[in-house]
Amino acid sequence: VIVTRSRSMSYKTVFNKNIEVNGGKAAVEKVNSEYMIAAGELQGQKLYFETKRTVSGKFSQIVSMGGMVVSKQIFDGLKGSATMQGQKVELNEEQLIAIKAEAHPFPELRTQNARLTGIEPVGGKDAYAVAVSDDTTVYYDVETGLKVQSVKTVSQGGQTMSVPTGFGNYQEVSGVKFPFNIAQSFGPQTIEFKVNSIKINEGVTDADFVE
Repeated sequence: VIVTRSRSMSYKTVFNKNIEVNGGKAAVEKVNSEYMIAAGELQGQKLYFETKRTVSGKFSQIVSMGGMVVSKQIFDGLKGSATMQGQKVELNEEQLIAIKAEAHPFPELRTQNARLTGIEPVGGKDAYAVAVSDDTTVYYDVETGLKVQSVKTVSQGGQTMSVPTGFGNYQEVSGVKFPFNIAQSFGPQTIEFKVNSIKINEGVTDADFVE
């Protein structure tokens, strides 16, 4: 599928193309929840990455290693928390806005006020850059229309840094395409996660989003 470049391009055009190549609006709208389990490796140890999302905007993400939870994020649609190394903190307003943007399985269906900022190279290929919030930009391959990267700007200890997440190896699940390779940044390291399973409309309950 070729995405045409023209002055009339907008973020909506990019989003619509993405929904189309992911299986089409009818198929994508049947996804009420997504439960993904992926595995990567850090310093020779297996690292597991588990996310749950719902169309009502609930989100949980658990990273574990050696049977121990390394980090956990939970968002019930209104409030949320992040736990790292046993230390739990409530998400502030800025963090809540950021987590809302990724809570939906397909934010392209509902994101408003995004901005198409231009075309930038990602992995040697041109990608449309769409700013979905003040601190998050999502990149969509110009040729395929698939999401290939998201970049968050994070402020910590007076320093600002960009945290990229890469997406690749799209495969079909229940008639909808999902990335089965996810490159996630953890500080100075990038971990390549391989998705083990994606469950659509199963394995997710409201209890998953209760702290």
